[in-house]
Amino acid sequence: AKDSLDTLIEMDDGVGEFYKKRASVYKDLGDLEKAIEDLDKAIELEQYNYAYYFDKYFILIELNQEDEAKVALQETVNIEIKNETDKYNSAKVNYYLGNYDAAFEVFTDTAKEGINESNYYLARIMEQEGKLEAAVTYYKELLLLPINEQDISSYYLALSYNQLGYSQLELKKFEEALSSFNIGLSLDEPLLKKALLKNKVIALESLGNYEEAYELLQEYTLLYPEDDEAIKELEFALTRLPQASPPVEE
Repeated sequence: AKDSLDTLIEMDDGVGEFYKKRASVYKDLGDLEKAIEDLDKAIELEQYNYAYYFDKYFILIELNQEDEAKVALQETVNIEIKNETDKYNSAKVNYYLGNYDAAFEVFTDTAKEGINESNYYLARIMEQEGKLEAAVTYYKELLLLPINEQDISSYYLALSYNQLGYSQLELKKFEEALSSFNIGLSLDEPLLKKALLKNKVIALESLGNYEEAYELLQEYTLLYPEDDEAIKELEFALTRLPQASPPVEE
């Protein structure tokens, strides 16, 4: 993939998207500095494209360079807002900069204009403010369409179901939480499987389904043996299993 992109850039070095794609390859290869260089070139070519700034932001966060990451987003201030997508992206900038009130106001508008992903950020803001009933409402709005009709990536769908389930757990809506975690797991997203499995165990235990929770914990500890906390929980979970009744003598 990198060789093909190198060739494309040699043929035409004026296309920002080529640099963005090569930056993604560099990121996958672990060369984050080269990825940033390519994103800087993409930004130089197409200063109005929010996607390049967001990609750079997340790489800098990965490098624990939070101040530099914020500066990268602040550079979007000069982008002219021409349409609803630009408004949505400007709200995302405010969200990642921690300007939640400003972000919430704009996300509310863009959600009404049909940008469904706005509901994800509205839900996250409500979570951070401890307004979990409102967060659940926004997640449900986000997930209203059947999975096969969603424009959202599989990763963000699974993440949304995990967060929805978490809020439902906190609200003691355990059956609903279990359903959310099951749907999230059905999306088979490897980066989220660990969190979803662990949260499903909590939901099962909260419902008193100790045998199923124990079986799932066994599966979990086989997949993630490095999780010492889960191994301790497995030992404790064993004590909650119903004990077999002693045989009755005739």
